Amino acid sequence: MKNLFKVSLLSIMLFIGANLSAQDTPFSFGLKAGVNLSNIGGDLGDDMDSKIGYNVGVTVDYAFTENWYLLTGLELTAKGAEFDKAGYKLDLNPLFLQLPIHAAYKFPIGENLKIVVNAGPYVAYGLGGKFKIDDDGDKEEYEFFGREKKGIWNRFDFGIGLGGGPEISKFKVGIGYDFGLTNIANNGKIKTKNGYLTVGYRF
Repeated sequence: MKNLFKVSLLSIMLFIGANLSAQDTPFSFGLKAGVNLSNIGGDLGDDMDSKIGYNVGVTVDYAFTENWYLLTGLELTAKGAEFDKAGYKLDLNPLFLQLPIHAAYKFPIGENLKIVVNAGPYVAYGLGGKFKIDDDGDKEEYEFFGREKKGIWNRFDFGIGLGGGPEISKFKVGIGYDFGLTNIANNGKIKTKNGYLTVGYRF
């Protein structure tokens, strides 16, 4: 998974570099930011509650045709889940660097309006975050990917994402969902689940 992430990132960077010198480049770049509503599935999935996080990143649109696109980029995305019952609380706050690679079709609706539908895989690498425990006032805090407790999650995640939304001139609104396919727990079976809403601008 680590090699897949590196190869995917390097391929996109080389692809961008090879095309930037062209006069009529098919690339457009942008920025985006938004909010996450994430949870986890697997061994703890039925007991955990959804958690609000954030996402922010850079976007790259590559036009194959007038309507078919490759959507990618790099984003920081805060995922996790929480549990609060009978004086016992868990707070999971991992932060990932995520690379989506989505195929997209942009349906023209009007002169400056398109509806975008996209789907494809993503790879992610855990950068940091906290794992907090509050057992009736007895509090502990650990680094997710640190040596203490050997971390709660593995650093690498892989999954499938679906999304869509309007593109109004250079402004974009996106809503979507990422389904984690990789077991990211060191012990047990845990997969990520994340819904998101973003607002972006293409330069």
